[in-house]
Amino acid sequence: CIAAEGAAAEGLPDLKALLTEEHWQQMLEMLGEAWPGSYVEIVQNRLGQFKPTSKDNFLHLAARAGHRPVFQLLHKFPERHREELNQRGEEGML
Repeated sequence: CIAAEGAAAEGLPDLKALLTEEHWQQMLEMLGEAWPGSYVEIVQNRLGQFKPTSKDNFLHLAARAGHRPVFQLLHKFPERHREELNQRGEEGML
């Protein structure tokens, strides 16, 4: 079980793949429902290596992919990550 692996979550891909590739999205959604703390840890651990290819931050990427758990659990993230909700991305997306 991924939750049992702890924050390191060895073997998982980068944040972009987790948020945009369908099979990873499904796994992450289930994790968010069953173990929200583990979900937040995994996403946070990958934010340090996340390199946006445009003005889009990780929240824009999640929104474009239709990945809802990150927004449902945003209140569990540190303030600095919640503030990214107010940044404009590509095409003026808020």
